Amino acid sequence: MGGAGDDGTKPPAAAAAMDVVSSSSPAPAPAPATSVLKSVLLSYAYVSVWITLSFSVIVYNKYILDPKMYNWPFSLSLTMIHMAF
Repeated sequence: MGGAGDDGTKPPAAAAAMDVVSSSSPAPAPAPATSVLKSVLLSYAYVSVWITLSFSVIVYNKYILDPKMYNWPFSLSLTMIHMAF
């Protein structure tokens, strides 16, 4: 109806936007071994902290719930407090 592109051709701006440009850049280089070592050591550190904190909560619970030590009578409330944190 008289508008741009009615005869089947694309306007120059739309034609340029539709073109696919292939890049010939090389593949990224593999990560150096130091970053892998750093990642492994960081993972071991996280696991060590997790185990230490878990162990401390277990020992703390044992102390609190032991009748000879603190004798906390509400074990369910203690569990709920631990789950909240």
